[in-house]
Amino acid sequence: FRAYTLDFGQPLLGGGRYDGALLPHAAGFSIGLERLMQATRAQASPEDGVLVLSLDDAAARTLRAAGVRVLRALATDPSQAGAEAELLGAAFLLRDGGLQRVPAVAVLEDESARLGALLGGAR
Repeated sequence: FRAYTLDFGQPLLGGGRYDGALLPHAAGFSIGLERLMQATRAQASPEDGVLVLSLDDAAARTLRAAGVRVLRALATDPSQAGAEAELLGAAFLLRDGGLQRVPAVAVLEDESARLGALLGGAR
């Protein structure tokens, strides 16, 4: 098996079954640390501009293509994702093609309008 992340064309880890090698039934994997670092390099610093936390993968790809830093939320529930966004310092939560401001994070109105325009006017 191999594991991938969005917008990175190489596997981050790979593995499989190793029956009979040392044990009758075994499985394992290895992580490519250099690839992991490459995949996360664009998301490394909060000083790189506005950060968006996403529950919507398709809309996230649209924003990433325009150069916006977008992280995938670990939570699947919108209220938990909102708390996660606040913890990460994300200015917006992206869900269902629209942006929601994270109240605890300050953002300029023109940045909100710019991101909304990238998503086809959804804010």
